Amino acid sequence: MSWVPLYIPDFILAPSFCYFLVVLSRTNDGALRTPFFSFFIATGICGISTVLTHILINRVIWPASVWWMQTILLDLCPKMVNSKPAQVINQSGQLGATFGKLFIVIHRYCVLRGVAVSESIWSPTVVWILIVIQFVVPTALTGSFFSFGYLVQTTVNGSISFSIASQGLVIQKIVNNSFMVTYCTICVGLTYLSSRKLSELTTKLEVMLEGHSKRAILKQQKNMFIIVAVCCLSHILKAGQQSLVIIFSMNGTISRQLYETLLWPTFVATNGLATYSPPLILLFRSRRARALFFGGLRGPIQARNESTVHTVTDRTR
Repeated sequence: MSWVPLYIPDFILAPSFCYFLVVLSRTNDGALRTPFFSFFIATGICGISTVLTHILINRVIWPASVWWMQTILLDLCPKMVNSKPAQVINQSGQLGATFGKLFIVIHRYCVLRGVAVSESIWSPTVVWILIVIQFVVPTALTGSFFSFGYLVQTTVNGSISFSIASQGLVIQKIVNNSFMVTYCTICVGLTYLSSRKLSELTTKLEVMLEGHSKRAILKQQKNMFIIVAVCCLSHILKAGQQSLVIIFSMNGTISRQLYETLLWPTFVATNGLATYSPPLILLFRSRRARALFFGGLRGPIQARNESTVHTVTDRTR
């Protein structure tokens, strides 16, 4: 089975996503400097790292003339026990993306339940602490899994695949699946509660505000809810695919036919959705994000700052 058609979206979307992350990180537009966008950038880095390292490790056959590249990717520090930098980046990136999307969902609920409908409800210090956790904890966990050793597999097309040895793999499955179950439970629950809070906010604003202010607040919060819901649900689909892998590997092995006809295509599809649907829905729903993306690195957008704090209080018309 040729893998090239499955990667065509990656060849187009991965560079575009990297570009989007760069311009987002460089903008001075206050509306795009909220905690949501900080988590979005950090989670995007985790997601795109899994795509790039997977292709470099498993789908590129390195010729002898660039042997040093494979050495850097797969065995940067041979004197260290089982040091596989690209593989550690790949697997810690998957877990880091899950952490990031969990923080995004929790943040959205906190915004909608607050009296002040503010995107900056969390302080910069809290945001940076959570981002540090998002990168450090998955890296430490993945590194500890590889301390149990690794297995090397060569596919029919000559590419090399590394996987954690059996004992470490069992522990990794327990940790990752426990976290995925927790993630799915929290995300579904908070997404439902956020929808209720959004409905309550709509009712309050109908009574308290009129005209443009009401429409602006509702439009922004509805758009952000949709964006966060897509981030959450796309990652749940990826978690479901990983559950399929666990179910079919319970006897210790997975047949090549099953892997190539079901598990591999569904992995590419769900991983692609989890990685690329957040930036695509953000561009679709946010005018300012579109303006930044197509405007490139030309500077901040001179427009109304959408991150204004709107305080909802009881008052008569």
